[in-house]
Amino acid sequence: MKEQNYTTLLFLKPIFVVFFLFLYAPPIKAQDTLFYTAAQTLMDVGQYIHIYKDETNTLSFEQIKNLPDAAFQKSLSSPLRFGNTTASIWLKFAVKNQTQSPLYLAFQSNALTFVNAFIYDEAGKLTTKEIGFELPSDSRKFSRSNIIIDIGQSPKVLYFKIKSRYSLQLPLVLSRSEPLNYHYHKLDVKNGLCMGILIAMALYNLFIFFLVKDRLYLYYCFYILTSLWVIAHLNGLGLLIWGEYPLITRLVGIPFVLLSALLFTVQFLNVDKNMPRTYMAIKILCVLIAFIIPIDFLNLQVPRGIAQQLLTPISTFSMLLVGILSHFQGNKSAKYYVLAWVFFLGGAIITSLSFGNILPYNYFTSNAVLFGACIESILLAFALANRINIYRAESAQAQALAMQRLEENETLVREQNKDLEKKVRERTTELETSLDILKATQAQLIQSEKLASLGELTAGIAHEIQNPLNFVTNFSELSVDLVTDLKVEMKKPDKDDIYIEELFTDLSQNQDKINHHGKRASSIVKGMLGHSRASTGTKEMTDINKLADEYLRLSYHGLRAKDKSFSADFKTDFEENLPKITVIPQDIGRVLLNLLNNAFYAVNQRKQLDASYTPSVFVSTRHIDHQIIIKIKDNGTGMSESVRAKIFQPFFTTKP
Repeated sequence: MKEQNYTTLLFLKPIFVVFFLFLYAPPIKAQDTLFYTAAQTLMDVGQYIHIYKDETNTLSFEQIKNLPDAAFQKSLSSPLRFGNTTASIWLKFAVKNQTQSPLYLAFQSNALTFVNAFIYDEAGKLTTKEIGFELPSDSRKFSRSNIIIDIGQSPKVLYFKIKSRYSLQLPLVLSRSEPLNYHYHKLDVKNGLCMGILIAMALYNLFIFFLVKDRLYLYYCFYILTSLWVIAHLNGLGLLIWGEYPLITRLVGIPFVLLSALLFTVQFLNVDKNMPRTYMAIKILCVLIAFIIPIDFLNLQVPRGIAQQLLTPISTFSMLLVGILSHFQGNKSAKYYVLAWVFFLGGAIITSLSFGNILPYNYFTSNAVLFGACIESILLAFALANRINIYRAESAQAQALAMQRLEENETLVREQNKDLEKKVRERTTELETSLDILKATQAQLIQSEKLASLGELTAGIAHEIQNPLNFVTNFSELSVDLVTDLKVEMKKPDKDDIYIEELFTDLSQNQDKINHHGKRASSIVKGMLGHSRASTGTKEMTDINKLADEYLRLSYHGLRAKDKSFSADFKTDFEENLPKITVIPQDIGRVLLNLLNNAFYAVNQRKQLDASYTPSVFVSTRHIDHQIIIKIKDNGTGMSESVRAKIFQPFFTTKP
């Protein structure tokens, strides 16, 4: 019977009203029913979905429920694609759960503003749920970036109302709890490795920036960090971490990525000097991109989406074209730059084609842009390192030129010694000028040699980081295989308990190895951070006594390494049972190190003036009135009143 006939019967026959209220379950009608069995894990439900777009955003669930089947359109693709729209999207489909476990529907998208769920079970009972990242965090049962809804053990007909501020592609997956958790565990490991590569590249080049003071490395780090911001939002990490701050979560940051990429391109390829017309076009493009930022905060979803979808490919292809032109102009570093953008664009195109249903939608195609960004960051780092090799070649060329000039000058001196005194004076003046040129050339050689040694440091650090990362990857993959074997064995009726125990033991050992090599990679990165005087900004429970003692000995032995004749007494008076406090240990340690270096410097200065003087530095800690007090005292030269008045001025120092 048709829905109109049901409605007529409800009004004409009161007895049918009571009957249908007792047995009511929404009619499935023309839609297909999804049967979920125990043999299935993650099931794509896109082909079972019926869609209705509420352009007015005014229809209630009762109105949607009473719409005829013809009003709903059958889904023609998976994942579902809606593009930029401000309409409310209603989804409808039927489920038959043939297992004894509750089912979960996962919306594999991080662009959803909210989801309203209306679930009818086999008994006709209606359950409503509302979840979304613009709602309080306690409305989410799962702490994940995408929305996951528990649809119960006996769902029959489901309606969902969804809205999004962004261009919406929506894969839908139905699963039990265990396969879903396993799927997200593997996904987190893979995405974490990719983002870890980007973070390592940013920290490594930030370290190089502090060594060579070349702003180009800072521009590279800025581009990588903005890319990480965008990837974090596209993967949903931004929503998960900053979900309570809508102003931050809505700032996806694609315009900032484009602007930072253009800035790096201009500086790396010297576009402003080599291609002035192209440089003017890039500046105009930057102005247009900057206009997207205020539009994003005016809730103009469709104009923002159109502008972003138009300017993003224009910008990326423009940067690739500029790199190709620069390569043909003779820029030797441009080849790595071009190759990097080819990988990034290739990943972006693959991802776009997967969302356009031209390529199959899977983990690789949907995340190809992330893989492309990782490869791009590594190749751009190679491009920066290649500049060092170019400097080395130029250094060798300059040295050969300097030697040639020196030989010419020596020959000239020998020949001119036979001439008159007047000519000798003239040639001597020319020789002095040439010697000035040689001094300038030698200064250039010294700088080039510094950059050349930096290239060797680059290879060493990259090798040290790669080893633990390889171990983490290998043992993670091995753990996945062990989990698969464990699940197979657990399902057997005559399962082997000894074999299961061995699998658990292997899993535990793998996790220990992953933890060990992860800490090893972390220590390398922390060493890089400490050397570049950068702080992680992470607060940790810290033993102040241990920290103060560590930096006291570090300062003393550091000065001893520079001056073997230096010697001083140092004493400690640490309060026992001092409670641990939450601080940033790198920052507190840096403060202690600076104070202790100053103290040892002061006592060393006095020691040089008074041979009978005994240098002494004293460090103590106290716990008073919920505060921990650290005192550093020395018997050195002290500070005058004029110096004491300036100690908090930035960059002020009394040292040479």
